[in-house]
Amino acid sequence: MSRLGMSLPAPSSLNFLAGIFAGAGINLITSVATGPDGGISTAKISLDSLLWVVAAGLLTWAAQVVQHGERDADLHIDPDFSDVEKREIRERYMGEALRRARVPLVLTAVSVVFAVLLLPNFIKWS
Repeated sequence: MSRLGMSLPAPSSLNFLAGIFAGAGINLITSVATGPDGGISTAKISLDSLLWVVAAGLLTWAAQVVQHGERDADLHIDPDFSDVEKREIRERYMGEALRRARVPLVLTAVSVVFAVLLLPNFIKWS
């Protein structure tokens, strides 16, 4: 498999990570809502929580793109093809999937960076 195809994580891994991001956002908002008053702006916590959930959604989008690339490659591979032909087809479709997944992956990274920077006590607000 080419470097492009090998650099893509499995869709299940991306979905698992998306679940962790969504859980982080939900846990953040729930902890602040039910915990003691920490003097942190509700708007900032809401924005931080939203960024985690947006990151989860974007990562799920990337997982779908990768999964479609795998499925399309599988649909075009015939059992009679040689190993070289199978590999070439898979590389072509996974390369296309990587190009399509770049946007959601980059947006996920941006969202996670800003979400981490907004975490309470990571950066002093005042």
